[in-house]
Amino acid sequence: MLSPVFIDSWSLFVDTTLEKANPNSHSLFIDWLMIGLQSFGGGSSTLILIHQMAIRREWLTEDEFVRAWALVQIAPGINLLKLTVMIGYRLQG
Repeated sequence: MLSPVFIDSWSLFVDTTLEKANPNSHSLFIDWLMIGLQSFGGGSSTLILIHQMAIRREWLTEDEFVRAWALVQIAPGINLLKLTVMIGYRLQG
């Protein structure tokens, strides 16, 4: 169920009733550093790494990730950058 009180760009496509993971800044930095170190091969390989990390760390559900990826594809700009910003906003606000 979407939050009727405050609708922002994230809550338009994410179920805000789910408990979100609350990682600290240090663990987020390490996780994104590991993605960056392994992301050879372009956007497709990086997308898979982000997807695996988001699901494994329970940052997003599978449905939330698919919706986020669909949303970033329709907006102009670099898709992976927009996706990482959306995940960061979801985790740290």
